[in-house]
Amino acid sequence: MADWSITALNTADLNPKRRIDVLYDRARTTHVDSNVEVKRYYDISSQLLNSARKLFAKGQHEASLLSFLRYQTLVKNLKTHTRYKDLPIGKRAAFDYKLKEVAKNVKKLNEIVFGEYKRFFNLTDQNITSQDLEG
Repeated sequence: MADWSITALNTADLNPKRRIDVLYDRARTTHVDSNVEVKRYYDISSQLLNSARKLFAKGQHEASLLSFLRYQTLVKNLKTHTRYKDLPIGKRAAFDYKLKEVAKNVKKLNEIVFGEYKRFFNLTDQNITSQDLEG
């Protein structure tokens, strides 16, 4: 039978820095395929941005940060799309403007999420320490 107690957790995976790095790695998996229309990626980026804002308003900071990071990655990768220049100049300029706003949100959310991870890690660390003393 598997041991699902707190002592069975790999505490290295709970390290706040490691968890943030994993979150950033998950966002980097967003890619752009040249066979897909640029307009489709534009729509996806808009949905990601709206989703990130709604998640932030609901207090779901980790999911919001992931959506903002995916938006950043998608927009940066989209600029390498073979038909990126087919997008109207206004939409391309909007990407640059929105990226600045997103960068501010990412910075703020990174601090919030890191703080949440740190609090959880400290609580878990205290539980592991107290169980070691009792056992």
